Amino acid sequence: MMRAVVVHAAKDLRIDELPTPVAGPGEVAVRVVYGGICGSDLHYYGQGRNGAFVVNEPMILGHEVVGVIEATGDGVAADVVVGGSVAIHPARPPRRRAVLRAGATTCCRGATSAAPRRRHTRRGHS
Repeated sequence: MMRAVVVHAAKDLRIDELPTPVAGPGEVAVRVVYGGICGSDLHYYGQGRNGAFVVNEPMILGHEVVGVIEATGDGVAADVVVGGSVAIHPARPPRRRAVLRAGATTCCRGATSAAPRRRHTRRGHS
């Protein structure tokens, strides 16, 4: 089991005990060491929504975290190893950009944040 910061509705924030997730194919399981609180987290807590995205079921907050890789699923690159440190960045760069193809995914001017344009990237504070 793990503890997670979960918003259930506006002004209803809880520390819940949840099953520990398992890394599936192409995924890694990360033990969070530190997590930031984003403006979208504050909106989900304060208003029960962030822009058009409404909390209509319990949602684990957090998408700006650093941690340690606890497990890897099948198909994960060989250089991603258990015990490795990671910083999880919530922006998603466009796939066609040369900067992405060069591997500099955090330098892309066309990257979009997780929160304002699509449903919140979740589960960081768990």
